[in-house]
Amino acid sequence: KIISSNLDDDKHFFFNNFEADQINLFKEDFYENKTIKIISSIGLKINYDQKNNLISLAQSKSNDWALILDSSFENFEINFAGSYLSPSDDYDNKSRINGYGLTGCLNFYNVEFKNSVITSNAGKCEDSINLVSSSGTLKKISVSKSYFDALDMDFSNLVINRLDIKDSGNDCVDVSYGNYMIAKAFLELCKDKSISIGERSQLRVSNLEISNSLKGISSKDFSKTFIENLSSYNVDLDLEAYNKKQEFGGSILQVNNIKGDYIKTFKDENSFISIN
Repeated sequence: KIISSNLDDDKHFFFNNFEADQINLFKEDFYENKTIKIISSIGLKINYDQKNNLISLAQSKSNDWALILDSSFENFEINFAGSYLSPSDDYDNKSRINGYGLTGCLNFYNVEFKNSVITSNAGKCEDSINLVSSSGTLKKISVSKSYFDALDMDFSNLVINRLDIKDSGNDCVDVSYGNYMIAKAFLELCKDKSISIGERSQLRVSNLEISNSLKGISSKDFSKTFIENLSSYNVDLDLEAYNKKQEFGGSILQVNNIKGDYIKTFKDENSFISIN
């Protein structure tokens, strides 16, 4: 099913098994009469504030992780805090992807959101936050001080009212195989792409502000990206649309209103950029 998923509209995923004889390597928690399920590393500290619909997760070490799956959140706030240790004190390149194949410090799989908030600070994984096969509406996502990608969303259908990302060691936002709508986004200090849109995704953003980053919007591989209002300042390459992977083709990138010091663009022969 995984191999053939490129041939039809059904998408399939593989997660490494959580074997019973490895129970000492992770823990499993349930909340709200088992409507919320969290699997995590032993060292991760989890606090559930039922009165305020708040779940706080804090690393003891930089390779601590959490997987929230088969759950639903309405008017919840989920906060993730990194270990805050310096790289020389607690950092291992191998921790970017853990032994279960999870790329995120905070991972969501098959989760339904309604009017909820997610925050992350000082994540040292490949993705600080990774949303997979999830849907619904998020009031706000806020990510700061990511050592690598800040926010990765795959195979999902999500509406985000506000997105704040600052100081990412790689991409600020990376989306693939899904439909995403963002009302307001503020992206700053992205070491690579501010937003990377790939693998047949569709992204619509009403108001987007990008500053002090290597690249702005990168649309590729059969994706369609629509930005209503864009402000882009101190960005080396503001807009690009191209074909990256051989199993895909070009991309469409449309911006209706744009402000910037000097807008720089790139597109290949398979792609299209429109600026009104």
